[in-house]
Amino acid sequence: MDPRCKAEGCTEPTRPEYVMCKRHWFMVPPNIRRRIARHPTSASRAIRQDAIAAAVKAVWELENSVVLKWSGTIGGGGT
Repeated sequence: MDPRCKAEGCTEPTRPEYVMCKRHWFMVPPNIRRRIARHPTSASRAIRQDAIAAAVKAVWELENSVVLKWSGTIGGGGT
């Protein structure tokens, strides 16, 4: 099976060493990205898996936030 982005609902292919596609990776807070980068080996697998779970959660929260779902325009320019 080809590696895919771990963000919920994303099917974008990634390189095996990558956790997420570029779009989703840069939605992850920098401190979590650093934790993932600092633990690339199987020796620290549990720490890496915890950090990846935090990254997936962070992306999900961003994608499902009220702000992103709001369909109004800046300045209220609606009804």
